[in-house]
Amino acid sequence: MKKLEILVVLIIVSLDLFSFEPKISDFSSQYQFKMYESWLEKADLKTNYPAGFTKNKIVKSFSKDGKMIFVEYDLKNRKIENQRESLPFALLLQSDFKVQNYIEYLESFIYRLNTDKIEYLMDFVDLKEVKIGYSAYENKTALKVLFRDFINQRVEVEPIEFLSIEDGIGFSIQTQKKVITIVFPADLDVAKLLEEKRTKFSRKIPKKDEAKEEKITIVQPSNITVEIPKKSLKTGTLLSYIDVNFAKPPSRELLNNKVKNVRKFLTDEFPNHEISFVADKFYLKSKKSADGLYADMKLEVVFGKDGVDIYASTDHEIRENKLILNRRETIDLSKLSPTEIAAISTQIPSLIYEHRSLSSKLLNFLLVHDNVASTLVIYGEEREVYEMESYANLLLLLHNFWKNGEIYFSITDILRKNGNIEFEAILTCQNGAEKDVAEVKFHLDKDYKIDLIMMILHPEKK
Repeated sequence: MKKLEILVVLIIVSLDLFSFEPKISDFSSQYQFKMYESWLEKADLKTNYPAGFTKNKIVKSFSKDGKMIFVEYDLKNRKIENQRESLPFALLLQSDFKVQNYIEYLESFIYRLNTDKIEYLMDFVDLKEVKIGYSAYENKTALKVLFRDFINQRVEVEPIEFLSIEDGIGFSIQTQKKVITIVFPADLDVAKLLEEKRTKFSRKIPKKDEAKEEKITIVQPSNITVEIPKKSLKTGTLLSYIDVNFAKPPSRELLNNKVKNVRKFLTDEFPNHEISFVADKFYLKSKKSADGLYADMKLEVVFGKDGVDIYASTDHEIRENKLILNRRETIDLSKLSPTEIAAISTQIPSLIYEHRSLSSKLLNFLLVHDNVASTLVIYGEEREVYEMESYANLLLLLHNFWKNGEIYFSITDILRKNGNIEFEAILTCQNGAEKDVAEVKFHLDKDYKIDLIMMILHPEKK
């Protein structure tokens, strides 16, 4: 055994460093290019920093908050086929231990973790081969919790340590928050695994004339992917809007440094609400809808050096197995145990206010549930089904189409099915004489976190 210290050192011999900003044509696939954009977007990184070139890779530097970030772009046929963040390592290893493939895997893992879409991370990690631990969670749940914990910041790691594990090879990655552990079976061919990942995500970028032949991919419950041609739908309808945009939904707008007067912002966005400021919180009160649904909200405001943040207040009362919001809205919890009530009650107000902020700019502050797989069923002239990796993306689609609509949302039932808790809710958007009505079902996992959502949407009801 000997100590091997591997430091992030960039040594580029006989090469001039100059600013390199990759274009889509520099990547082996559209997937790789989109991941690159997602990585930049997560930390709002500028690209005008030096890069060095060798035959097999490009090494590029970035700067964030005075810290340097080094990225390696692996090349094949002069195209970028993989992206990695250079990481520090401090490993106690046997002299014949082939560490480079493990380093490349961990560097690819952290790069994807530092994108703003969990799909890139989930695509990379094969949980049949590699075991992930984070906090008290394992594997898929660990990845979801890990991504959620760093949704608004980059992951920075201390020198990565080797773990001595029976029948396995493990690594301990200390982050700003908690430790990530990654364990490989001792007999796993990591080089082959990396090559498979590169090949899988190196589909050619379609030419402009080919891109017009769009297809919708529907993932059935059996995990069979079926491709069908796009339908001819009536333009201007909610169904046609979702059909065209569900693969690339709109993004949220960053408003933290744009809102100077919170009361004016809320008054402009909710002209039909009565707005009051009580006990350091804004209370937005609206009339009850004809369906008996509510649109009230209670918000907390925090001013920081980067601007203002607006949060859903978690204020609530529990009385006689009922959750009471804003002293007038009641949700029956009698089908749950006291432990379950305590576990879920704090997340209910945020869930409710997130939906009630649809069609207003407030959604940009309250939007959560980025990484929850969702099914959308639309009952129009025909029944259409869409599978989405992110419920937040579904809400952004509705938000963009429902601009200036009158939104109501209420949880109508909380029950237990097959050992798991489910919420049932109704969401409506009134626009003139027509109303879009959605039934929403939220499924909770064993840790009382929402892990699946189904929305059944009935558009244009009179």
